[in-house]
Amino acid sequence: MKLTARLLRPKILATALITALLPTLLPAATFVWDGGGTNDSFGTAANWNPNSAPSSIAADNVLIFGGTVRLTPAQDAGGSFRTQSLQFNSTAGAFTISGSQINLRSSTLTPTIVQSSASDQIISAPLLFTDNVTLSGTGTGKLSLTGSVSGAGMLTKQSTGTLQFNGAVSIPNITVSTGSVNFAPGSSSTAALIAVNAGADFTLAGGTVNTGVGAFFQVGNSAGTAATATLLSGSLTSTESDIGNVSGATGTVTHSGGTHAIAGALYLGVVAN
Repeated sequence: MKLTARLLRPKILATALITALLPTLLPAATFVWDGGGTNDSFGTAANWNPNSAPSSIAADNVLIFGGTVRLTPAQDAGGSFRTQSLQFNSTAGAFTISGSQINLRSSTLTPTIVQSSASDQIISAPLLFTDNVTLSGTGTGKLSLTGSVSGAGMLTKQSTGTLQFNGAVSIPNITVSTGSVNFAPGSSSTAALIAVNAGADFTLAGGTVNTGVGAFFQVGNSAGTAATATLLSGSLTSTESDIGNVSGATGTVTHSGGTHAIAGALYLGVVAN
């Protein structure tokens, strides 16, 4: 028995040491940017209400940006910054959020980006979608993602305004349920599915969109008012393109420039098999 105790003791101590060294997820909280600090750092407590800087590893923190003070917050935690929700409220001026990666993920909730402001917003920090992300809000201001957007999570756009991609997009799926999505010059996408639902809009204005092998570009894949896609310049490549391909759906694609290469089938006003 004494020999067994001696053998077990180092294992117990090693386990305790490993556990102590592992990062602990802190409780979720809501932080509202008020810009009360002397710099633009995420890590400055006085920039937030309450006067406490959010942890970069907290499980489900909500970050809300509003007002017109210090409109250039910087994610300078040194690594990826975890958050469940990134929001621009109705009072928000024209923010530009820069710096290191922001990780949209949650242990229990759907991660969200919310644009409720009439002012244009820019997120130049790279975004990582660890989980599926919903973009919502009724703000009329454009939301521009000028950094990369990567990860295993899919994006569902339910906001009424315009979402613009200016960088490289490598998430698997993009579904446009309401509002507009614009791929600007210099942007690119390897999303396996881009689906434009009833009443929504898609614009390619100089970007490069390639949905990859065995993947789809769909315009009007839900019943209701017409979905539209406008190709101004750039290139769109898909294995299959479906235009108004479900019952009650209407899709319109306008080519004013650029190219649309379809490696496989083109379905117009029919249900694809």
